[in-house]
Amino acid sequence: MFNIIILKNFKSNLHNYILFFISNIVAVAEMIAFWGMNDIVTKAITDDVTAAALKMDFKIAAGLITVITILLMIFSMKHYIQLRMKDYSTFIILGMRKRTSYLMMLTEYVAGCVLSLILGILLGVGLLYGIQYWIWGVYPEFIKITAFDWKILRNACGLSIGIMALVFVALITWMDGKDMSAFMSSAEQNEKRPVSGRWLLLVVLGLILLVIGEDMYQGSDSMYLTSHAVFPAGMVLIVVFGLAWVLERLRKRKKFYLRHIFQLN
Repeated sequence: MFNIIILKNFKSNLHNYILFFISNIVAVAEMIAFWGMNDIVTKAITDDVTAAALKMDFKIAAGLITVITILLMIFSMKHYIQLRMKDYSTFIILGMRKRTSYLMMLTEYVAGCVLSLILGILLGVGLLYGIQYWIWGVYPEFIKITAFDWKILRNACGLSIGIMALVFVALITWMDGKDMSAFMSSAEQNEKRPVSGRWLLLVVLGLILLVIGEDMYQGSDSMYLTSHAVFPAGMVLIVVFGLAWVLERLRKRKKFYLRHIFQLN
């Protein structure tokens, strides 16, 4: 009986869980594609000067993508488990044993992770070879189609599984001992963002950092590497404080927002 209820509940809320699956698929695909490019760039490019110039670029890109994908996976899995905890809290209150609910949650979570991992691997490998073939079609004299080291898949899968396991254990540990009824009644927290116009000074600072980063990008090797930290810092300031200011203006002009909702979104 409980299995039927849980299955129907999952189907009816599938649109709420899509974020989890898509985020994991994209994260795994990004890691495989960029790690694969980083692995084959010096072997695939036939021109030695071009290969040497791109080697450092791809190492930096692979490092940045790894950090971004890890954060993406942590966010999506945390969001997914919190959504499902509310559902399972209802089942516990209705009489399901807590151990049984944890086991069912784990089974569902593992199934979703495995499916996301398989689809992410297929998409990542497809992207890796697709990009190679595209560049080869445009510049056949500069690149040859090259197979990547299969250790890339092993490392990507290992990191993905490790993150999935850590997030699940951390959230279940946090959930243990808490009143289940609290999860049912907990409301979504509104996003906190700076609303004062004085924060626009940080947007200006972000623009300045972008200009400095562009100048450093054209400089020496050490300045070139540092620019990869300056650029994101500037973008974060612009997005966090500039976008917050725009959203606050829209919040005060509801008629304007509703009239142009499709264009704005």
